[in-house]
Amino acid sequence: MRYATVVGLQRTLGDYVDSFAFGSPLEIRGDNDAFQRISDEWIYPRIKVPDTIMRNGFKGGCYYIHPVTMFQELLTNPKVETLMKAN
Repeated sequence: MRYATVVGLQRTLGDYVDSFAFGSPLEIRGDNDAFQRISDEWIYPRIKVPDTIMRNGFKGGCYYIHPVTMFQELLTNPKVETLMKAN
């Protein structure tokens, strides 16, 4: 059995495994069956991004970095922009 920590929503009592309180904040929670059954993808595979993001080096891959974090860094950190353009 593997032990992991996940960031997730609060679960509600119900008949379904994936019953979450969508108004609750994301918090660090213990891994359990409900979190294993839901999708572990961050974004929809086909996305549209502004031209500014594309200009700064984004080519469509997130490289196991959360997209929000990557886009913030691309727009504010010139070193990240250079690394992305240099592959």
